[in-house]
Amino acid sequence: MKHILIFDNYYIVRAALSAIVEGLPQDISTAEATSLTEMFAELSAKKYDLVILEAFMPEGSGISIIERIKKVQPDARILIFSTANESFYATFYLKAGANGFLSKNAARDEIECAISTVLDTGNYLSNAVSRQLISNLKVPRPKTEDPLKGLSAREVEVMDLLVEGLWLKEIAHQLNLTESSVSTYKARIFGKLHVSNVIELYRKVNFFKNQTMAS
Repeated sequence: MKHILIFDNYYIVRAALSAIVEGLPQDISTAEATSLTEMFAELSAKKYDLVILEAFMPEGSGISIIERIKKVQPDARILIFSTANESFYATFYLKAGANGFLSKNAARDEIECAISTVLDTGNYLSNAVSRQLISNLKVPRPKTEDPLKGLSAREVEVMDLLVEGLWLKEIAHQLNLTESSVSTYKARIFGKLHVSNVIELYRKVNFFKNQTMAS
């Protein structure tokens, strides 16, 4: 029997995913978590084959959560099921250790395929992500055209929280980092994106994210 843990703060999402899993031909049991505390309590008490989670939760972003999951259960596979911009974020989450990234706008059959594929073979790329990766390979773009692609997964994580308006101390708490480390990441981000304040950062991030969605 395979064991899946579903982590999302919305009941309707957890219920829908549980119902979809129940309809799969594999012998699978599911458990749900509504907070990081609940999720890590589950992971500490029981071995899970797959963890499905939202990329952005009130308690932190999925990149940091992936790192923590891997420390507790290195063999657990991770599927990001999110409202986040799939074309932009998928690559960063896959590099951070996720085994797949799927939009919450996906049809039921694609969700079924993603869950089964990650359980059976370990990795899943949606059609949208596959097209984006192939496009990037076929048409190399200069880094200056999309500077966000030059950021590390951690820098993207800090960047998003800065754009949300969080203070360095708040970001440090969410990501379990020191305030000085966050300050260093902020300086790197500003340098790579050639901005001098958060307002400029907000404008540039939105511009290039919108470009990615349109491509």
